[in-house]
Order: sequence, then structure tokens, then C-alpha cells
Amino acid sequence: MSKLSNNAVRWAAILLPALAAGAAGCNDDAGGFRESRDEQAGPKHASMDRTGFLLPGVAAETLKPFRTFHRHIKEGGQLKGYIDWSGKKIVSFGRSRQVGRRGADALKARHAAKVIALRNALALSAGVRIGIDGRVDGVRNGRVTLQGLLRDFNIAKSYSETKGGGTYWTAEAHVPMFGIESLASRFYESQLRSHRALVGGLRRAKWSQPTDPAETAGDVLVIDARGTGFRPSMFPLFLSRDNRILIDMETMSRNVCIGHGPCAYATTNLKFDRLQTLPVSPARWSRRKPRRHAVRASRTGRGKNVLVLTNEEALKMLASGHVARLVRDGCVLVIVDAPSADAEIRRP
Repeated sequence: MSKLSNNAVRWAAILLPALAAGAAGCNDDAGGFRESRDEQAGPKHASMDRTGFLLPGVAAETLKPFRTFHRHIKEGGQLKGYIDWSGKKIVSFGRSRQVGRRGADALKARHAAKVIALRNALALSAGVRIGIDGRVDGVRNGRVTLQGLLRDFNIAKSYSETKGGGTYWTAEAHVPMFGIESLASRFYESQLRSHRALVGGLRRAKWSQPTDPAETAGDVLVIDARGTGFRPSMFPLFLSRDNRILIDMETMSRNVCIGHGPCAYATTNLKFDRLQTLPVSPARWSRRKPRRHAVRASRTGRGKNVLVLTNEEALKMLASGHVARLVRDGCVLVIVDAPSADAEIRRP
């Protein structure tokens, strides 16, 4: 790790109390962003391939028809960052103007841009839905947890540009929702207790015995929630029409919940009947071809954070050992409506 990256970590540790209060003595705006070299800071978290989806074990070819799902957050018409519900991370931007021409002036402006990006990440984190009981900012001691969360940030980009006769430094911070040192790991226990209290009166559906992982290698379960108004969350709840629990925090192991979560979210223009990929005859292929197993949701539950499937679709899922394996391993992709031009939430 570079000396500069280590300095950025120390800055974050020193200034987090001030950042939580929204204090920063720098001139920041959203501006334009361009590609630059990566600059790492902080420990690594759950990996994501080039598809843009954090769905370990799912083949890239099954994800080709889908687009990643972001919720942009704006302030004063300018982009401060977005919640990436496909890659399962928070992305924020910080910008600072360089005052002076010395190398020390450039270093200060660069540090300031990073701190502003972290401040914005902290504010954006408050808008992330954890589960059916609310957002991060509604969790007890949430502020303390968020301060700890930013120890696992990644300054993905840091660069300068000249605009209007001035030099500006821009930083892009990534904060993972899932991984060993992540939002999920810090909220899991408290969220599980809250979740159990909320679903305590519901019955659990009985799944078929999961097949061997080799039989579903590369597969993904696709749940089409378009038209329902469903809103993404880190730990969603899926029910059958007769109020049986199909998928929730306890359908899979703690390691899956914390490691990469129960599902990812996407958009697509494909009609439902094209989401399903049929099995291919072994005679046509020398190896097994990955599949998409598709079901359709009918409506949402309370607060649009609960997704309800018809009993027919639920039975189709429950009877399949292949689908049971995908659910247990968190290989689930939920298709939602494309976001509107406006932001879902605005930075606190």
C-alpha cells in the first residue's frame, strides 16, 4: 500500500467524527469524472467479476441480458454518488480545488477530495435499506457502526483536472455492503434479531433437498419483480401468497449472508418468457451449459420491501433441488423496474 493511501486511511480515522456531522472545510462539487489508474486503500472485500454483479459462481453468459442497477443520489442537481445494488457497494465522489501550485498544495487538495468522498459515502450509507424494518439510519447506534464501516473503504480513483483556470482533484470512494469487514457483517446480528421478531408468526416453506453444487454450476435463479414496485434491500424477504417464508436471512448460512448476500438486482428489456433458459441435450454439448431458472413475482408486501410470489410459482421453486441449491448459495438475481431519472433518495 502506498504512503499516500496510508495517509488517506489516517485522515479518515481522524476526521470521521467531523464527517458524521457533515463538517468539511473544502470546496466540493460533482463535476465531470474520467478514467484513471486504480489506487487501493483499506482491506479487500467480497470479489466481483467484470459482469458488474456480485454473484459468485454464476456464469457470465447467463448474466449477459441484464444491466446493473444503480440508484443515483443527487444534491443541488449534482451527483454525489450512487448505491450499486448489483455490485453491492456504495460509490461516492469528492472534489476539491487546489489552492497554490506547490506539490504540498496538490497533496492537500488530493487528501481533501478523499475525505469529502468519505463524508459523502457516510451520508449515502444512511439511505441503504437493510431489510424489511428500515434503513441504516434507523438502526440503533447506527452512527457508531458507520464510522467503523469506513475503515473498509477503497479509494478506487484519484485524479486531477484543469477546469476554468483552476486545478481540481476528484476522488471516488467504494464502500462494500458485503464482505468480512462490511456493512453486512456489522449489522447482521442486530438485523437478524429484528427480522425474527417481525416474521415470527409466519410459517417456513419446506424446500427440496438441494442438489450437488456441480449440478448447478454457473446457474442463477431469476425472480422477475417488474411492475410490483419492489424496492431493493440487503436482506429482502420473499413470501408465497399463503404467507409462507420462501427466502430470507435464515434460508442460507451466515457466511453467505455476510459474504455476498442473498441476491443481486438488475434491469432488463427481456420479456419473462425469454428469461428462462431450457436445459440442453448432453449430446449437443461436451459439458453442462449454465441455465437461468425464472419465476415471476405477483406483488409486494408491506412497505414494498417484501416480495410475494403466487403459490404456483412458489411450488415450482420449492419442488426443484436445483433452485434450492441456488437459493442456499445466494445465486439469485431479482429483476426490478429501471430507475426513474430522479434519485430514489437525496443525501442527508
